[in-house]
Amino acid sequence: MKSLAGKLLIAIPDLSDSNFFRTVVLLIEHSRDGAVGVVLNRPGNMPLKKLWSALAVGIQVKRRDCVHIGGPVQGPILALHDQVDGSDSQVIDGIYLTMSGDKLNHLVSDSNCKLKVFSGYSGWGPNQLESEIEGGGWLLHPAEPRHVFCDSAELWKDVCESVGNTVMFAGLSLNNVPHGADWN
Repeated sequence: MKSLAGKLLIAIPDLSDSNFFRTVVLLIEHSRDGAVGVVLNRPGNMPLKKLWSALAVGIQVKRRDCVHIGGPVQGPILALHDQVDGSDSQVIDGIYLTMSGDKLNHLVSDSNCKLKVFSGYSGWGPNQLESEIEGGGWLLHPAEPRHVFCDSAELWKDVCESVGNTVMFAGLSLNNVPHGADWN
């Protein structure tokens, strides 16, 4: 299977795993060794200020964001953001990943950048994600920067509608369908 890094995984409505009920996961890495991603629509309750205070790094956090729950796997704090200078790698056009402490400190002290900080991540072993996709547990959709920074409460519904419209329009072979039309 071709790498799915940079794609969205959308949980089907009846996915029984409570860790992923109605989630949208951005895949950060995907290879024959497995896959890693973060849940985009699970905001946590801990403010960034409180986390950085607990880390005792002496950084003035100017943001009011909360730390998001990236998934059920414990791991390093990581961030998705729009700052190429503060990045460790690019995930998709306009979205960058950072895990290094100095760069994270800089990002949380910048109130002007777009930023989502995650505790934990989602991970799959070799061939596990491919099996779940083939079994119908996940839908795939291209990721865009707007998905990363949108209102988390509406993301799953919005992406499901987008997938449905794509499938419907492809099946109908319509060439001139207006984008953004309300088909409900």
